[in-house]
Amino acid sequence: MNTLVSLLHRLPDPGRWRFWLACALVIKAVYFMISLQQGYASSVPDTFAACSGDCPSYLDPVDHLLEHGRYAPDLRMPGYAAAYLPLRSVFAKPLAMDLLIILQLLLDACATYALAHALWLFSGARAAFVLGFGLYGLASTVSGFNIFILTESFCASAIVFTGWFVVRWYRHGGAGVLLATGCAAIWMYFLRPVMAPCVLLLLILLVVWPRVRGQRSAVLWFLLPILLVQSAWMIRNQLVHGIPHPLAVRTFYARYTATELATWRFVGTFDSASALYFFPDRSWPDRDLAMADVNAVKFPDRVFTSAFNADSLQEIRRYCALLLDSRLAPSEAARIDRLASEKLDRYTASIYQEKPFMAYLGAPLHLARRHVFGSTGVYNLFLPPFPELSTPAKLLKAAHMSIYLVALYAALAFVGWSLVRWRERYWLLSAPLVYGMLIHPFLIRMVDQRYLYVSYPLMCAAAALMLLHMGRWWRRRSAR
Repeated sequence: MNTLVSLLHRLPDPGRWRFWLACALVIKAVYFMISLQQGYASSVPDTFAACSGDCPSYLDPVDHLLEHGRYAPDLRMPGYAAAYLPLRSVFAKPLAMDLLIILQLLLDACATYALAHALWLFSGARAAFVLGFGLYGLASTVSGFNIFILTESFCASAIVFTGWFVVRWYRHGGAGVLLATGCAAIWMYFLRPVMAPCVLLLLILLVVWPRVRGQRSAVLWFLLPILLVQSAWMIRNQLVHGIPHPLAVRTFYARYTATELATWRFVGTFDSASALYFFPDRSWPDRDLAMADVNAVKFPDRVFTSAFNADSLQEIRRYCALLLDSRLAPSEAARIDRLASEKLDRYTASIYQEKPFMAYLGAPLHLARRHVFGSTGVYNLFLPPFPELSTPAKLLKAAHMSIYLVALYAALAFVGWSLVRWRERYWLLSAPLVYGMLIHPFLIRMVDQRYLYVSYPLMCAAAALMLLHMGRWWRRRSAR
């Protein structure tokens, strides 16, 4: 232990940000180059950015705005557009996309240092800095998304910067730091609206913290960018859609048929809503997977109620197959879509009525267990199956899996520890972490590894503090 402490003190001081930022950039650049070699397909030629799946819903509104003067289709909150619009206003689309993912890389590197620095300011321990830097910087969990036109990388960085500014303000004060906190928080929320409760929690904590007593008007600096940006978006929605909606008036669900949405609601009562029971997987073409034969997928016996049986669901599958037939007349497709969605909604209602425990608690708990413990943290690090990788690639992937699992289980231990040591500064970290882990299984009923990875910076921060506490406990015990 003494040798380890001596080694920590030999490392450059956490305040030497140029050194640590350079290290983070080198590490992240290596993962960036690995990602570029994976051969992801892109719907946009002449760019090395990976654009498939949800990508167009983030870029198309900005392209339409510049070409036709209107931000449409506005199926998403414009958090990602805020980064893409300045680049697209100056450069052609392929180059703008290239610069966008380079920006993601740079912010990810900066976030690595910011997270470690926040832990140092929070704990006063160099070990916390090194642990945070190692867990977040060396893991490919977030880095693997830097080449994708998706919100994961930007949102993870926004979470880090929000926390960093909060800790800096808590230690040193300053209206400018609170203003920066609000800017990072509103960008986080506009990238992922599901993060709104975290912004509210942060506001509550800022109000009740002892540092704010006697100067609570300082919280207005935190609220200023949030109120300005949110108000501007609501005014825009009022002018365009006739309703001052705080979120996107028409969500990305508008791309799906009524039957597809109904299948999500139905399947969400017993499995992840995105599970393939009715429609084959038609997204992520770059993964080169054969479309599943959904007719071969068996429904669990626990799902049936007095309102439907296996034959009823086979009928819905036939309707779904018809909806995928491009030869079907639009009027007939609309009729089948309405018929299938109405039947599925009746079946869903019967599950909630006859099997409430499964629908309200059993299924979410099952999804939460799968969501939290079913990932290895290496979602985009080498696509070939593990046995097909070279020995160096296997070792690297195994090392990344180990880093992720250490972060996960140490973070879960921190959550339990924060319950025992009931302090608001611990819950500033634990509450958003627990929320990020459970919101998709319990509310949205749709789980995907990348949804969890957005919370990875919180996981790393919690893990670093837990490991720091365990190390101190061990030193005290050894000194007896």
